[in-house]
Amino acid sequence: MNITDDLGNTNTQINEHFELEVPGVSYTSSVVDGSVSDWHSHDLVLTTQRQFSIKFRTGDDVVDIELVKGIGNASPNLAVRYNDLQLPPNVECLLAVNAQGMEDLRYDSNGDGTYDVVVPAHVRVSGAAAADVTAPQVTVTYSRVTGGGRRITINAVDTESGVQTIYYRKRETGNYQVYAGPFHIPVSIPQIVEAFADDNVSSPLRIVVPDFNPGQ
Repeated sequence: MNITDDLGNTNTQINEHFELEVPGVSYTSSVVDGSVSDWHSHDLVLTTQRQFSIKFRTGDDVVDIELVKGIGNASPNLAVRYNDLQLPPNVECLLAVNAQGMEDLRYDSNGDGTYDVVVPAHVRVSGAAAADVTAPQVTVTYSRVTGGGRRITINAVDTESGVQTIYYRKRETGNYQVYAGPFHIPVSIPQIVEAFADDNVSSPLRIVVPDFNPGQ
């Protein structure tokens, strides 16, 4: 990750700390233990008095990005979010941040130095809607199906802005699908089901669907 401000201040590549600090920027990094795998979190706090270019190169993993603008984030008035973003591997990405907020993510698709692909944010809200930083409560349940497999049911509840859409996927691969109702998994081995509601403020909920045993 590289950060440059509009005065030309820049850091060397971020690992565990800034090797050269950019004025008005603080940075922390952490590794969060997950139920399936660990994920890395990089947290930046930027002053609104400067304009910043944030660049990073993708790997093979999905990326979550969230920008919240406010006084110490206690009273946010703008929120921009990307949830479970699957980008091409080994491309350089650019985020432009200024006093008004964050522009849509762009990336250089062919390595020629031009950020030619624009990726619209999944969520961009302002005012009172930005203050909704509580994720919908998502539950995934399963029941045995006669003849084999499991019937999967997903529910979500949000007491603030409400739930618009629920998404899910199986086996931690491919794109998320819109959940339209209970579905069947003809399991022969344990499988992962992931689900989230389009509030997009938390990591997907994961459960392991166990293998089917006719005696259970």
